[in-house]
Amino acid sequence: MSAAWITLLLAAPLTLAVSAFCSAMETALFSLSYQDFQRLRRESGGGGGGGGAGEAVARLLRRPRAVLVTLLLINTVANITYLVVTSLFLMSDVSPWVAAGVNVFNVIALTLVGEVLSKTLAGRLRVELARRLGPTVWVLVGVVGPVRTTLERGVLGPLVRLLTPSGLSQGGARLSEEELRGLLSLGQREGSIGAGETGLLRQLVRMNSLQARDVMIPRTEVEWIDAAAGRAEVEAIVARTGATRLPVVGVGASIDGGALGMLNTKRYLAGSARGQLAGVSATLEPAHYVPERASLEKLLDNLRTRGIKTALCVDEHGGVTGLVRVQDAAARLVAESAAGAQAEGNDAEPAVRMVGLGAWEVSGRLSAVEWSEMFGLPQDRRATTVAGLIMTSLDRVPRVGDRVSVGNVWLEVLSLDGRVADRVLVRLNQADGQRQGQAEGTPEPAARSEPGRSDQGLGQPGRAREGAA
Repeated sequence: MSAAWITLLLAAPLTLAVSAFCSAMETALFSLSYQDFQRLRRESGGGGGGGGAGEAVARLLRRPRAVLVTLLLINTVANITYLVVTSLFLMSDVSPWVAAGVNVFNVIALTLVGEVLSKTLAGRLRVELARRLGPTVWVLVGVVGPVRTTLERGVLGPLVRLLTPSGLSQGGARLSEEELRGLLSLGQREGSIGAGETGLLRQLVRMNSLQARDVMIPRTEVEWIDAAAGRAEVEAIVARTGATRLPVVGVGASIDGGALGMLNTKRYLAGSARGQLAGVSATLEPAHYVPERASLEKLLDNLRTRGIKTALCVDEHGGVTGLVRVQDAAARLVAESAAGAQAEGNDAEPAVRMVGLGAWEVSGRLSAVEWSEMFGLPQDRRATTVAGLIMTSLDRVPRVGDRVSVGNVWLEVLSLDGRVADRVLVRLNQADGQRQGQAEGTPEPAARSEPGRSDQGLGQPGRAREGAA
C-alpha cells in the first residue's frame, strides 16, 4: 500500500470525526432546555462550583459566542484538512474513476456524517452529549482562545461593523412613536396574563418563597400530652382545638426534646369508647420531622411522599420549633391568593396608559413576545412579558428606578409586585448611540454581575453581544 493511501486512511476518518464532533456539540449545547440544564446541575452535585458536567455546561452557556466561534473554527479547519488530504491522494497516480468516486464520497461524507447525521443524533442525545463531552468543549474554548480573540478583533469585529446597517448598529430597530404605540397595543390584546393565570403563578411563587416556619403552629402554642395521659385529657384537648393528631412525649417531659410518636385522636377515642384500647401508647404513630427552613414546595412534597398530614418542625440543632399541618399550608396559600386577587380587582389599572408625548405607563405583565422580532433580539422563552424582559436584561431582581434600553426605547421600573416589575414607564429615547441591552440599575453591592456584560447568558435579550467591541 502506498504512502498516499496510508495517509488517507489515517487522516480522513480523524478529520471527519472532528467535524462531526463540532457539529454535534454545537447542536447539543444550544438546544438544551432549562429542564435539561437543571438535570445536569443535579446530576453533577448542584451548582456548588465543582468541576462536574453541569458546571462545565453552565460556563459554556455563559459564553455562547466564544463557544460558537470555537466550534466553527475547529470544524472549518477539520473540513479543510480533510479536503487537502483527499486532494493529495488524487494528485497521485489514480484512475479517473477512482478520483470521481473519492469526490462523490467527500460530498456525502462531509454533508451526511459531518452535518446531518451528527446534528440529528445530537438533538436527540443532547443531555448525554453535554454531560460527557461538555468538559472537553470547555477545554477547547480555552486552548483556542488566543486564536479566536485575534480573529474576532482583527477580522470578525470590523466586518460586522462594516456590514451592519447604520440603523441597526446602535441598538436594533429605531421605532417611531406610532410604531411603539402599535407594539404596546398588540401586547395588550394578545399577551397579557389573565387573572386566573396570575393567581396560579402567585401560588407557585409563594410556594418557593414561604418556608415551613411561616405556616407552622409555634412551639409555644403546640398542644401535646405525655404517655400517661388518660381519655379525659385527650377529650379536653380535642374539644378545645379539634386536633386529629397530638404529639406524645415521655412522662414528665416536654415537646422540646422530641416526641415518642403522634396520637391519632379519632382512633384512640373510638377504641377507648369500645373498651378496646388500654392507653395512649396503643395508638401511637411514628413522629415525622421536617426542617423549619424547608420551602413550602419541598414541605408539601415531603408530606405527600410520606403519606402524612402532620409533622414536627425542627431547627438546625434538632430542637422542636413547631407543628406543621397540610391544611394550614393550604389555607395560607388560598388566603394569600384570594387577597391578591381582591387587591388586583380593587386597584385594577389599564395595561397601557399614555402619560405623555411618546411615553406610556404599562403593566409588567404586558406581552413582550413581539419585541424580540421587532428589535432583533435573541429569542428567550423566559422573557415573554415586559417584566421578564427587564429582569433578564438586568440579570437580577429589579428595583424601583432601574432602567433598561431596548433599541431606542427606555423601560423604567415604577413599582414592584414582589420581585417583579408591576408598572413600567415606556418612552422613546431620541438620542442616538444607545447600545442594545444597556441596563442602568440603582446602586448595588459590588458582588453583583455588571449589567450588559458580554458573556452572561445564552439567548437572553437586552444584553450586549459578546465580543462586540
